Amino acid sequence: MLQRIKERFELQALIGVELRLGKEGVDHINACTLRLSGDLLSVTSKKEDLKNIAHFAKHFKPGPVAICLTGKGVLTKEVKNVLVMDKQVVQLVMPNANPDEFYFQLYSTAQQAMVSLIRRKVADQILSELNDLGFQVVALSLGELDDDSAYKAAFQVLLNQEIVEVQEVNFAHNRRQMFAKARVLGVAVVFGSTLFALLVISFLLSGYFDGKADQLALKRNATGMEIKKYQEMEADVMQKAVLIIHTGWAGGYPLAWLTDQLMVSKPAAITLRQLNINPLKPTKIQGAASTEIYEVNKIVVSGVCDQAATLNNWLFEIRSKSFVAACAIGQYELNKESGMGNFTIYIVLKDYEG
Repeated sequence: MLQRIKERFELQALIGVELRLGKEGVDHINACTLRLSGDLLSVTSKKEDLKNIAHFAKHFKPGPVAICLTGKGVLTKEVKNVLVMDKQVVQLVMPNANPDEFYFQLYSTAQQAMVSLIRRKVADQILSELNDLGFQVVALSLGELDDDSAYKAAFQVLLNQEIVEVQEVNFAHNRRQMFAKARVLGVAVVFGSTLFALLVISFLLSGYFDGKADQLALKRNATGMEIKKYQEMEADVMQKAVLIIHTGWAGGYPLAWLTDQLMVSKPAAITLRQLNINPLKPTKIQGAASTEIYEVNKIVVSGVCDQAATLNNWLFEIRSKSFVAACAIGQYELNKESGMGNFTIYIVLKDYEG
């Protein structure tokens, strides 16, 4: 039991991707999903000779990836007496080149040292396309240092070991963020599981007391109001159980992922004031206390924008998301003094299919 709880606080899956470059960009892609369960590390969903990044995205769900770029555009040279990678080493390999235009990587052993380079604009185009499809690059390696370089790098990232990669702060930051999200998700899962167990117990107790209520009704001529109280308790338990499922604690869309998807597509000219997933809908029943009802599979977004056209373009972008069933403007009001438009958008999510 303790081992299973520990696993919830660790990163459990990572995609290793090898992209071989040709004259016109990506020539083909080899990829696989690595999964960590306790002390067992396994390879699943292995695919080879994928045509391009869009083809790759059809076979793998969005998530963290460790990639290795090989082929045309990747230059690897052997150097001597180099222990630390810096711009002077780049100029040693390519004397007339501007080091700021390249990603560079140093691979050194007791016997040799190898420097690999690739132009930033070539690599950034690939990184941007992966990011647009929901994949977060946590490690970037260059060249074929040995067989299955991409898979080896992915293994090392998953086990939180030191890897051979380009010297770029962003990738190390992405890794730290990825492990932090895994720990936060672990807390949410453990808390959600505990809460769900308590709700089940509450539901069973509710059934027990429903039976007792029937007996009391025969013995004491219980009023309809007393019976209704127990029925409302049962309905409240069921509604909260549905909320647990739709908030992702027992499966469903990860809320952080939904937020990332909306924020990545948001134009810079739009400023958000509120983003509410599964919003609380206060209701008042005459003669009874307020009841908490959550609007599951719904997102409410409010904010300001400079032009209605900017907001419309964002709506079209949101509607194109695979997880969106419907998206509409609930309110739009122009502020005559500032010239900015105050808006509220309602997004309906598709049912999660796993």
